[in-house]
Amino acid sequence: MPGALRALHGHPGKFSGRCSVEAGTSWVVRSALWLGRFPPVASDIAIRIVTRQDNETWFWTRDFAGHLMQSSIRFDPKTMLVCEKAGVLTFWLKPIWNGAELKLKIQGLSVFGVPCPGVLVPKSSTVEWQDAAGRFRFDVSARLPVLGLLIRYHGWLTPDHASPD
Repeated sequence: MPGALRALHGHPGKFSGRCSVEAGTSWVVRSALWLGRFPPVASDIAIRIVTRQDNETWFWTRDFAGHLMQSSIRFDPKTMLVCEKAGVLTFWLKPIWNGAELKLKIQGLSVFGVPCPGVLVPKSSTVEWQDAAGRFRFDVSARLPVLGLLIRYHGWLTPDHASPD
């Protein structure tokens, strides 16, 4: 696994960079984003991420230029899925490693602990990789059936001790 991915996913730390956020506009999409505490639409904003670990659970605090999004993340070795809780939403993600990129596909979703039917589960095309400059790159996106874009945020991060001011 490239060093930038190993640094972000392998050790607690602080990371900084830049990102842009896009989102769908329907009231259903806006409501779903609010429930998950997702960030508002923005272009080329500062992002800071703090990760910490408590036993098998990771806690991520994402700061999108002042908008905080917190989640807890754990890997379930029985299902081989990552469970991420953000607000009242819980996502089950399938990690797919191809040697250069880590892709995450949404396999399931619950709202307030109630599982959503498969036809309502967002489709994801999330990918993480290391760019030529050694930065952690991310492109997180999800689309809802029929409604289209739910959220997309993409950009780069470096460990704080290596980040330019």
